[in-house]
Amino acid sequence: MGYFVPMVGTEQRVVAPKARRTASTKADCVFAFLAKAAAKNVRCPTNSEIAQHLHAKRMSVSAGTVPGIVSQLAREGRIAVRLYSRLWREVVICEGPQMGRGTLPPPHGGKPFRVIGRP
Repeated sequence: MGYFVPMVGTEQRVVAPKARRTASTKADCVFAFLAKAAAKNVRCPTNSEIAQHLHAKRMSVSAGTVPGIVSQLAREGRIAVRLYSRLWREVVICEGPQMGRGTLPPPHGGKPFRVIGRP
């Protein structure tokens, strides 16, 4: 369903409203990006790297909102997140073809101080 846009003169045209990208689309994009990092067994992308990836996909998001998207993925059971000291995050993929794979664990070792999602 569209809406009318007034035109100069007597003609009017119907313009379809632009489709808005939903949060789930952003979450799907972040999930795919994290799964790609897990498949390569590299360090988990930082919040700013994830935000830059979303900007490249023409999605508007700031680095400050990325943790909310990652937490949403963990609550949905799609990933598990292990947070370590020294700003290290490890993500384990819990569904899809990369299931069971994770990003690079911290080189300094140790136990995570927080685990989000199912381990």
